[in-house]
Amino acid sequence: MDDKKRILIFSDAGGTGRSYHADRDVKNSRRRVHYLLEPGWRADNAIQGLGRSNRTNQACAPLFRPVATDVKGEKRFLSTIARRLDSLGAITKGQRQTGGQGMFRAEDNLESPYARAALRQLYMKIVRGEVPECSLETFEDQTGLSLLDGDGRCAKSCRP
Repeated sequence: MDDKKRILIFSDAGGTGRSYHADRDVKNSRRRVHYLLEPGWRADNAIQGLGRSNRTNQACAPLFRPVATDVKGEKRFLSTIARRLDSLGAITKGQRQTGGQGMFRAEDNLESPYARAALRQLYMKIVRGEVPECSLETFEDQTGLSLLDGDGRCAKSCRP
């Protein structure tokens, strides 16, 4: 806060009891950029940590940047956190828009009706053998999911 350091890294333990925001009453009131690395599964802890750099009496709101590698599952994981943050806001504040506090864009949500429809389309293509890179057998072996029911029909998860 005295403008001696330009970077702050903190863990879950640093997510409580401290303020890292651009306070108007301190020397360093520059905009903060908060990179969310390994947020964990607990949305309440994630929002607590993000709240360390988004407080009252701030000169400007921070920029939140969720960070993921090119591993596809990681974006899915961040989507789950975003949904949980929104859900947490609905529970704690009584309105849907408060939890994520605008940190994530709508297209970051991979659990929307559009995302579910896209997933069903993928499942159907795998069942019909239209994904040459991944056979039904390979998909089921690697994911542990069964796309066909006991009668050989599409399981409920892949039906429109």
